[in-house]
Amino acid sequence: MRPVLISEVDMTIFTVAERPTFTAPVEFSIPGNADDGAPEIHKVVIEFTRLKRSELLAFVQKETQNIVDDVKPLVVGWRNILDDQGQPVPFTFENRDRLFEITQVPNAVLSAFLSHCREAVRKN
Repeated sequence: MRPVLISEVDMTIFTVAERPTFTAPVEFSIPGNADDGAPEIHKVVIEFTRLKRSELLAFVQKETQNIVDDVKPLVVGWRNILDDQGQPVPFTFENRDRLFEITQVPNAVLSAFLSHCREAVRKN
């Protein structure tokens, strides 16, 4: 077995103090108004509250009938969400509630959150 030289190792710095949030891409489609009936694909970036391990375990083990109530509080910011004039929509709790009224959004947001968490666990 050949020894590993320090210069060959990717020296990524890790700090114990994690940021309280993380971002993840979210993609969802909604029925379109095009003549061909193609859905409109939307790609946004959502900022989530970072849960501690114990909080994440409790979250995924929770049995609930209302996915919106579970995932909505985890959303604390976003990028790439525009109004009908093409202007950025500022993140507010009211705007978040409006976004979550779009049928396809809650499942897409939850899927992105859980996917990111699975990836983080896999890397550790």
